[in-house]
Amino acid sequence: FFFFFFQAEDGIRDFCLSRGLGDVYKRQVLENQKRIAVIEDISGLGKCSLTVALPIISGAGVEVCAIPTALLSTHTGGIDGYTYKDLTDEIMPIANHWKSLNVNFDAIYSGFLGSFKPVSYTHLTLPTNREV
Repeated sequence: FFFFFFQAEDGIRDFCLSRGLGDVYKRQVLENQKRIAVIEDISGLGKCSLTVALPIISGAGVEVCAIPTALLSTHTGGIDGYTYKDLTDEIMPIANHWKSLNVNFDAIYSGFLGSFKPVSYTHLTLPTNREV
């Protein structure tokens, strides 16, 4: 088995060559990078959910801002006995925090929501760079 641990630094303390991933992230130019809000569940095991969407969208050069709607031990297709934790009550606090930071999105991607309540949140709470 191999384990890889990455730690990004919070700030650059002095001038020197890169000391790790934190320096690399801070040197990226993000002004022109597209940003997408991804509102979806996280499945610990399986080939669906935020765990799949995040690397694909990020690999396309788009910044992913994730709002998890639920935490599941596995995906639900054909697997019995999975665990499920509804995170619906966390959607509005996350969206409001981003709004207070004046974060805008070029797109909103929605996957599994876990309940009907978050459906109305997706278009009312997240500011986009385009008129809906």
